Amino acid sequence: MEERREEIYNNYKETKQEEKNGELKFTTNIEAMKQIMEEG
Repeated sequence: MEERREEIYNNYKETKQEEKNGELKFTTNIEAMKQIMEEG
């Protein structure tokens, strides 16, 4: 039982980290788009 809980927790942490990375990428893309719009 304990092992299973740890596995779930690790998957949860990984998912959270990926979410954070995804958000950062998303924000960067918005900033890049704004710059392109301003330059164009």
